Amino acid sequence: MTTTLAKMIRMLSSVGAPVSRLRPAAAPDAVEALEHRIGSQLPAALRDCYLLHDGEALDQEGPMLGLFCDYEFLSLQEVVKTLDHWTELRTYWAQPGMDDPLNYSSHPANTVKTVLSRPGWIPFAGHYSGNHLAIDFDPASAGVAGQVINFGRDDEHHFQVSKTFGEFLELVLEHYQRGEWNQHLGRGDWSLYDELRRSFE
Repeated sequence: MTTTLAKMIRMLSSVGAPVSRLRPAAAPDAVEALEHRIGSQLPAALRDCYLLHDGEALDQEGPMLGLFCDYEFLSLQEVVKTLDHWTELRTYWAQPGMDDPLNYSSHPANTVKTVLSRPGWIPFAGHYSGNHLAIDFDPASAGVAGQVINFGRDDEHHFQVSKTFGEFLELVLEHYQRGEWNQHLGRGDWSLYDELRRSFE
C-alpha cells in the first residue's frame, strides 16, 4: 500500500496540490499509543501511512485538496481529539429519543450501524463541515470489521466506502487517475464524498 500512497502523492504534486503539507512520519510508539487507546490494531495499510506521514495540514480558508481530496488526513493527535469530541457528543445524544435509528441509513443495507456515532468508528480523515471518514471496528450484521465508512455532523446516510483501508486507497487513486476532479481545482467544489456516493446510486 505504500506504493499506492506514493503514486497518489506524485499525482497530487504534478498538479500543484499542497503535498508539502504532509507531516513527517509518526513515531511507532505514537501509533501504538493510539492502538492501545482504541483497543484494536490499525489496519496495516493505515499504519504504514502513519509511519510515512502523520497526517497533513490543509488550508481551511482556501480550496482544499489533500491526500484524500477535500478530506484532511488527520494526525494521530487529531484522531484522539476527534475521538474525545465524539465521546462527548454520544453522551449528549444518549438521552431518550435523541439518537433515533430511523434518522440514519446504511448503504449497502446492514453494513453500517444506523446511529450518529460509535466508539468503534475511528476517524482518519476529516472534512471542514464536521464529517469524517473512519475505520469501522463495530460494523452492522452485513458489514466487515475494518471497513471504511463515513459519519459526522450531517452524515445521516452511512456508506461502506470500501471493505478495507487498502481498497480505499486504490479507490481514491482510481478517481485521481480519471482526472475528473482536475477541472474543479481552484474552485473547491469537488467532494470525495459526493463522488463516492454516486457509486451507490
